[in-house]
Amino acid sequence: MANTHGGVILLGVEDDGTVSGVEHPDRVKKSLWDLLHNRNKVNTNLLSDGDVAEVSHPDGTIVAVRVPRASREQRPVFVGLNPLTVTYRRNYEGDYRCNEKEVARMLSDRSETPFDSMILEHFTLDDLDRVSLKQYRQRLASHKPNHPWLNEDDTGLLIKLGGWRKERATGLEGLTVAGVLMFGTDEAIRDAVSQYHVDYREKLSVDPAIRWTDRLTVDGTWCANLFQFYLRTIPASCPGSETAVQAWFRPFSEG
Repeated sequence: MANTHGGVILLGVEDDGTVSGVEHPDRVKKSLWDLLHNRNKVNTNLLSDGDVAEVSHPDGTIVAVRVPRASREQRPVFVGLNPLTVTYRRNYEGDYRCNEKEVARMLSDRSETPFDSMILEHFTLDDLDRVSLKQYRQRLASHKPNHPWLNEDDTGLLIKLGGWRKERATGLEGLTVAGVLMFGTDEAIRDAVSQYHVDYREKLSVDPAIRWTDRLTVDGTWCANLFQFYLRTIPASCPGSETAVQAWFRPFSEG
């Protein structure tokens, strides 16, 4: 739960919702706090006193435990000593072990520089789909014709958006992960983020046998960066609406 969206654990409530109660809630809470402060059992404690409470019920006492969502700097939260083998994520009603790539991504995101702001060495403007960048300019100009960013060249516009960055300490500069994901060519995106994949499915039928009535996925007929994916899916999911378009005209770091 801490590695996803948080949640509430109810001790003394069965899976079917019936209340069995906790016989000795004080002992249970003591054991819980002992466990949370044992670094051989869990690497960090996110709970405070207000996150654990006793709830009275006619059929017994319930111990409610609120598990907060861990921040980017706190993830991964794991049991035991090795995050690569004992990190879990909550999906629906089950806990599933994270693979090594998922854990590595969490560890990478703990750094002061978010993953999408990382500079990609050896990537250049040639790794961008210039048609996508031109279309972005045109849409920005149509919505905000006097916007000062329109006076920037391609590099300047990317800097404003967060797609190009320079590290003051090292002098390293270049395209960021966000810039390549937003405007990159298929090949550049695959080199930058190997597991990148976009897939849009629309279902307008109530027939459970029909999985979808329309689908858009990477098939080689279009440049599958996020901007092109957005242009193709927004008209389908929000016909006639241009409100969402304006959300793209701001720095990536804000979106």
